[in-house]
Amino acid sequence: MSEAQRERYMTAGELADRMGIPAQTILRFHAEGRLRGRRMPGTVDAVQFRMSDVEAAWDCVNQLALAEDHAA
Repeated sequence: MSEAQRERYMTAGELADRMGIPAQTILRFHAEGRLRGRRMPGTVDAVQFRMSDVEAAWDCVNQLALAEDHAA
C-alpha cells in the first residue's frame, strides 16, 4: 500500500486548524476544482481531504503570488 493510500482523510476544519488557513479557503479551493476531496458515503455535504493535497495546492498558490509580486 502506498503512502498516499494510507494517509488519513480530514475535514476542512481539522486541516484549517493544522495549517492555519481558513476552512472556507479549503472548501473554496475544492469548489473551484483546485483541490481534490472525497465525499464520505451516506452524506450530502461532508467532504474530506488529505493533508498532502491541501499542502500542494496551498504551496502552488503561494508560489504564484510570489511570482506576481516580483513581476509587478
